[in-house]
Amino acid sequence: MSVLPRIRKLLAASLLLALVPLHTFALAKDGIAAVVDDHIITLAELNNNIAIAKGHAESSGVALPSMAMMKKQVLDLMIDNRLQLQMAKQQGIDITDQELSETIANIAKQKHFTETEFKAALKEDHVSFDTFKQNIKEQMIIQKLVGSSLGRSIVVTDDEVTQWWQKVQQDMVKYDVMDYWQPAEGQQALNKARRVMQGFAKQLEEGTSAERLLEDPVNHDIQKTAMSGRTLAQLPDIFASEISDLVPHKSTVAIKADNGYHVLVLKAKSGSLSKNLLRKKLFMQKLEEKRGRWLKQMRDLAYIKVNV
Repeated sequence: MSVLPRIRKLLAASLLLALVPLHTFALAKDGIAAVVDDHIITLAELNNNIAIAKGHAESSGVALPSMAMMKKQVLDLMIDNRLQLQMAKQQGIDITDQELSETIANIAKQKHFTETEFKAALKEDHVSFDTFKQNIKEQMIIQKLVGSSLGRSIVVTDDEVTQWWQKVQQDMVKYDVMDYWQPAEGQQALNKARRVMQGFAKQLEEGTSAERLLEDPVNHDIQKTAMSGRTLAQLPDIFASEISDLVPHKSTVAIKADNGYHVLVLKAKSGSLSKNLLRKKLFMQKLEEKRGRWLKQMRDLAYIKVNV
């Protein structure tokens, strides 16, 4: 499985061209790693980014490939960034000083830093504030380019969102359920259990607590079973179809099963994603797939010479 997406995230988080010490690398400082049209990527720049990715991977516990593979993947990302920046320049895409300042202020705020503290933290990481600003500006330009060139043509349909949402509900969302049920064998017992559990469900819906209802002699045969941390795939089909649309602390109607009648109360659920969030994730997934094809076309049209 490729670790390229993880390295991309590490580099983006670390600001692709940030400067760090090169003591652990033996490559010549002024050597050329690659030529992209009329732009040179130096060995020093490449080593900087390898060090950044390696350092962040170690701090976050991410497994990385061999150094040779990592060098190739990091250089590929640097080439892709350079191609995109060149295209942005050709199209007149830029970022205003105000946009840049607001973005940097938001980054500092998210990290709970004042401006002075933020600059001090950058200095500790051997990154000058001017270098940081330039890197942020380049990332913003690339985002604007990708959005204008690719984003407008991407469509996420309601059917796609629904299908993915159903899969998430089935495989990822976990439910804590209390199952109240009255066992029954034979038609007469089933009829009695149905009447009891229908009354139980109605009173739950009206707001009476289950604990209070169980004190009623009418409900003395009702049993309860806790099911915690279950996905829909781990629940019986007849339960899953009823519980999937419930909100916490709500109950189902009486459900007929082979062993009697059941009423389920949803205590809690975790891992749920809204359809709006899923739509955004689907959009980004499509955008990255289209961006990969787009970058390949850009590479095919560019002059690229790799020396490492």
